[in-house]
Amino acid sequence: MGPDESKEELYDVLDETVAKLQADESFQQRIAHTDASCAFMIPELDASYALYFNEGQVKGRRDVDSGTTIRVSCDLDTLDRMLSGKLSGSAAYSQGKIRLYGDEWRAETMAGYLHNISEAYNAVKN
Repeated sequence: MGPDESKEELYDVLDETVAKLQADESFQQRIAHTDASCAFMIPELDASYALYFNEGQVKGRRDVDSGTTIRVSCDLDTLDRMLSGKLSGSAAYSQGKIRLYGDEWRAETMAGYLHNISEAYNAVKN
């Protein structure tokens, strides 16, 4: 994502990423016993997007930043680097590139799905 990315362009990419995850049967099996959610908040775009994982189902929702298991606040470049697999969530956290709200244990659980999310995200971006 470039610095001139709009809120709508971000949402479109994330919606397509969710669609790829929904079509991935192995990912659905992986989250079969999961009930967690994560909202990404991007202040520079006044944007937020939530991912919901519940018993094998994944959903995405635009403009949601509360009522999720965890919330991650970061700039657009950091989000892109994390979702593309170029920066791990733990590295971003330790470098102060993200602010985490919610249970750290749940955040680590969600970070475990980042590889799958990255595959879907990169397929959309390329």
